[in-house]
Amino acid sequence: MILAAGLGTRMKELTESVPKPLLEINNIPLIQYNVNLFSYYGIKNITINSHYKSLLLENYINSLKNNINFCLKHEETLLDTGGGVKNARECLNSEYFFLINSDIITDYPLSDLFKIYIKEQPIAIMVVKDPQPDYSSLQIKNGKLIGFGNKIDNTQTEPAMFTGIHLLSKRVFDYLPKGKSSIISDFYIKALEKGEKILTIKYDGLWLDLGTREKYLKIKDEIENRQILLPDYLSEGRIS
Repeated sequence: MILAAGLGTRMKELTESVPKPLLEINNIPLIQYNVNLFSYYGIKNITINSHYKSLLLENYINSLKNNINFCLKHEETLLDTGGGVKNARECLNSEYFFLINSDIITDYPLSDLFKIYIKEQPIAIMVVKDPQPDYSSLQIKNGKLIGFGNKIDNTQTEPAMFTGIHLLSKRVFDYLPKGKSSIISDFYIKALEKGEKILTIKYDGLWLDLGTREKYLKIKDEIENRQILLPDYLSEGRIS
């Protein structure tokens, strides 16, 4: 699933006429980069939620001629990250599913998450990075999520930041209420309180956050001027 229902307010004037997932880099909409990532790893069923200027996003997705089955879930009112997932439950009917934010570009090898899930059977696996300024911290220990924040009960932990890439067991739906909810506070924090196994995997490869106007414009310029080189499979326009 690609989370694509936000209002894009941090993009300011750039999203006056289009939703954030349709902003382009090298004439390719942002959402296409994650569609390409999923396709490269053999994922043929992709769920996408929408809200702001949803018709434009849905028309773009429906225009793609490919062998992917898209399940589009429009939200009349914004349901936030957890509510968006809960609202798409009928589309996410496998034992587990990948979830990614629409405003990042990454080449993270999704097959790694699959291998870990099959071996460990956690309720979730989060892809994390070393902490960066202006990002919320989480704490990990021996590859497991311990909690959120800068210090967790004096436990010897390692700080990290969440990348917006994760694999979730279908048991996530047991935690998420109907209506608006947060994937962090309504699922992850409550699952930790119940002692659920939540694994983390650190990634130091390509991960670009385009969530604000400034970040998007900077990264757009760097990619289009080849200061940042993307793998060919991410840079395809429309998958045929």
